[in-house]
Amino acid sequence: MKVTIVDPRWAHKVETWFRDRGGEIVKDEHSRTIWRASGIYIKRYPPSVFRDRAKREARMLQSLAKEGIPCPRLVATARDHLGTYVITEEITE
Repeated sequence: MKVTIVDPRWAHKVETWFRDRGGEIVKDEHSRTIWRASGIYIKRYPPSVFRDRAKREARMLQSLAKEGIPCPRLVATARDHLGTYVITEEITE
């Protein structure tokens, strides 16, 4: 497992989720699975030889944020034998 923490405030919650794999499954499809757990969303894309969809999404989120466009805040990215992950902060109003 390789995890890259972008926002250290969420490191403990990310590490806890990867250890316990808890939370509520929000979406489960062949193209991705999304969990909600303790103020974060975890999106897993299946493994791909040719592309890393999580890294691509993470770069897009960073670009949007840099331009001041409202979007979910990137917390971390990760990769393991099950796929690639993009973890974002839950948006609260």
